[in-house]
Amino acid sequence: MSDMHNSNIAKLEVRALLALEALLRERSVSKAAQHVGLSQPAMSHMLARLRRTFGDELLVRGRQGFVLTEYGERLLAHVTQLAPQIEALGRADRFSPHESEATFRIACTDHAAIVLLPPLQRAFVTAAPRATLKVLSVHSRRLDMDHLEATRFDLLLGWFQTLPADWHVKKLLEERLVVISGADNKAIGETLDLETFLSLKHVVLSPDERMMQNMADTTLAAHGLRRQVGAFVSNFSATPFIVLNSSLIALIPAGLAARFAQLPRLRVHEPPIAFPPFSVSMAWHPRVHHEPGHRWLRELIAAAAEEARMLLDTFTSRIPNIDAND
Repeated sequence: MSDMHNSNIAKLEVRALLALEALLRERSVSKAAQHVGLSQPAMSHMLARLRRTFGDELLVRGRQGFVLTEYGERLLAHVTQLAPQIEALGRADRFSPHESEATFRIACTDHAAIVLLPPLQRAFVTAAPRATLKVLSVHSRRLDMDHLEATRFDLLLGWFQTLPADWHVKKLLEERLVVISGADNKAIGETLDLETFLSLKHVVLSPDERMMQNMADTTLAAHGLRRQVGAFVSNFSATPFIVLNSSLIALIPAGLAARFAQLPRLRVHEPPIAFPPFSVSMAWHPRVHHEPGHRWLRELIAAAAEEARMLLDTFTSRIPNIDAND
C-alpha cells in the first residue's frame, strides 16, 4: 500500500468510518444510509469516496445483491471492532434512562424469558418510561447469528452451548431440573421415587431442540436408565398445561417451576436422581460493549437476575412441601 494511500485513509473522519462499517455489515446502500442517518444518494457518494480512498471496490454486485470483495471482508473484521470506540468519540459517555427514547433489542430463550423478563420489564419501565424493550425468541441450539446481526439484536439471555468467540458472556444464575405433575396424578405419592419416575410418560422438548432432553437423558443413560416420552413440545410454555390435564410428568428448570407453581393444582417434586446444574447467562456483541445505554441495560438485567435467583432459592427450599394445596 502506497504512502499516498495510507495518507488518504488517515484523513477519514468519524462519519466516514461509521458509514464504512455500516456498508460492509449491511451490504446495502439503503440500509447503511438509514443506520447512519444519511440519504441514499449521500451514502452512494460516500461509497464512491471510500472506494477511492481504499483503492478497492469493497462491495460488488452478486446474484442476490451486493457481496464483499476479499479486501472488504478483511476490512470488516477490523471496523466491526473499531466502530463502538469510534461512536464513543462522538458522544458524551453518559446515558439518561429517564430521557432515553431508545429501542433495546434482546434475544432470549423461552426459559430465560419466563424467568427474567418479568422483573426486568418492571424495572425497565420504571427507570426508562420512554424507551422500548424489543424481545426476540430464540432456541439455545439453533441460534441464527446472521439474523441477529442483521436485525441488531445485540444481547442474548439463556443457556447457550455455542457463541461467537468475540462475544462477551456473564453468568447470571445457576439452574437445576425439577419435576412437575398434576395434582390428580394418583401414581405419585408424597415423594417421587425412581420406579414411578421411569414408569410415567414425560413431556419433553421436541427432538430438534434437545437442550434439557440431552442433559436429562445423558444423565439417565449413565445410570443405565431411560425415560418414556408421552409428548414433545417446542418450548416450555405449554408444558404445565399438558401436565395439569394428563398423567404425564415433566423435567423442567426450577426457575420455571417457581413461575408455574402459581397455577392451581400443580405439584413440584425433587427428581429421584441428581441431574447436573446449568447456567443462565447474558451474552452481548462487542459493538455494544462500551455503549453507555447497553451498559445500563446489562446492569438492569443483572439486578433482575439477582431477584430471580432469590425467588429460586426460596422456592427450591420449599419443594418437598409444595403441592396442590399451597
